[in-house]
Amino acid sequence: MQIERGHRMIKVWFVLSACWVGFWSWYYHVPSCGSLHLGEATNIGWHCDGPVAQAGGYEIVPLVVVVAVIIGIPIAVLLTGVALRLLASQDQRPTTKK
Repeated sequence: MQIERGHRMIKVWFVLSACWVGFWSWYYHVPSCGSLHLGEATNIGWHCDGPVAQAGGYEIVPLVVVVAVIIGIPIAVLLTGVALRLLASQDQRPTTKK
């Protein structure tokens, strides 16, 4: 029963992570990511156009920030879940006295 619950939680994580990655990829217009144009701040490297770009503005979002938001959050959630599962399994072990 514990194994089934674990598999179910992993499936839920995959679905939610796919939705997360899809939404944020759309939000940051990932296909528009590229190197900076002439005259732009060269210290941030690659950039992605954020939602302000659609409204006629021009927002430069560093690629590192985009990757951290899109991929970092699901990985952090997975690692937190694994850590909590390990802690819970340690609490369930029977303790024996010598």
